[in-house]
Amino acid sequence: MELMDCDLTSLIETYHKRYSENVVKCILWQVLKGIEVLHERNIIHRDIKSDNVLVSKTGEVKLSDFGFSCQLEQKKPRRTSVVGTVCWMAPELVKSSSSGYDAAIDIWSFGILAVELAEGYPPKITAG
Repeated sequence: MELMDCDLTSLIETYHKRYSENVVKCILWQVLKGIEVLHERNIIHRDIKSDNVLVSKTGEVKLSDFGFSCQLEQKKPRRTSVVGTVCWMAPELVKSSSSGYDAAIDIWSFGILAVELAEGYPPKITAG
């Protein structure tokens, strides 16, 4: 396993507004490809956020921290446990409904990550 240089949070905090839209697209594309690999294997990451995206000096991007990940199975195609980081959690995960959630929650978190890259911070959580 190769050594990555830093997490995406560090880059956002250090270089926000100094990287181009093309850099954002490149990072998001690589994250999305990582999510695709997981979802093809019926794995949900459940904690996609800038802290869990690693970046190398050569521009490689990798997902990390699979501590909350789980595998969906035919007999259990949805999950109901509430895990992850609140700001990046999909509504169906936060609500913890009896119908549960599936891999789509990672796409919600990916969208929050995109907002964070563009604006420099994730959206604020509001009650209600």
